[in-house]
Amino acid sequence: MDLLKRILNRLKYDIQRFWHRRDYECRILIPFDENWFKGKRVALVGGADSVLKEKLGAYIDGFDVVVRINRGVEVLDKQKDYVGSRTDFLFHLFQEGDLPGDSPVTPKLWEEKNVGVVVFSLNVFRSSYGFFTVKKVVERTKKKFRFAQVVPEHYKANAEVLHPFPPTTGFVAINTIMQCMPEELYLTGITFFKTAHNAAYRSGDLTYYQDLFRNNGIHNPELEYRHVKNLYLSYPDVLVPDNTLREIFETN
Repeated sequence: MDLLKRILNRLKYDIQRFWHRRDYECRILIPFDENWFKGKRVALVGGADSVLKEKLGAYIDGFDVVVRINRGVEVLDKQKDYVGSRTDFLFHLFQEGDLPGDSPVTPKLWEEKNVGVVVFSLNVFRSSYGFFTVKKVVERTKKKFRFAQVVPEHYKANAEVLHPFPPTTGFVAINTIMQCMPEELYLTGITFFKTAHNAAYRSGDLTYYQDLFRNNGIHNPELEYRHVKNLYLSYPDVLVPDNTLREIFETN
């Protein structure tokens, strides 16, 4: 009976996914386009406190493309001198809840702040977690919120390099954009949990997240760091870190 129940549940899930896929592709999903980033100067602004060391907002806004992650739009009003004001793309996990690591889905705010395209950092058709996460968001927003998602080949590449650990949204943004061959990818506010969060971006001290990852195995920031450092060493003219991340690369 248990086997039959599992088979029926799987069949139900596959049927749901089939019909949702048709609906999403017709009404919800914005096709991902590598040309958004290819050959462009891209600035990626993360949630680490290093972004507050210099007032580089105008410099960030001067890039061809400005990318933020998860709660990055929430800090614009108070910190635009440091983080800039533009958001052409927002990579987001759609993980809503009350935990420090969660990030609310706020289409109204994103519209007010002129966010160009929101990119779901997984793939709804390749991840069961992604399917149910997106399903909740689509239902809550009554199918009025449109977004893009990481394409299957990028999703696979992002997952394989860190297997068995799921990637953070910041890593997804970095690795996906690098696969699109930008002219430059400038990273600021990205330290792979080697420094604290920007307090306006996310609560919870550094120890909280380090313990969470170590005890639950939900992410492996050190593995992500090693991969991105190798990208930096391989493509130093493309991947350009801010001063804090550059110092981390040179000493770790």
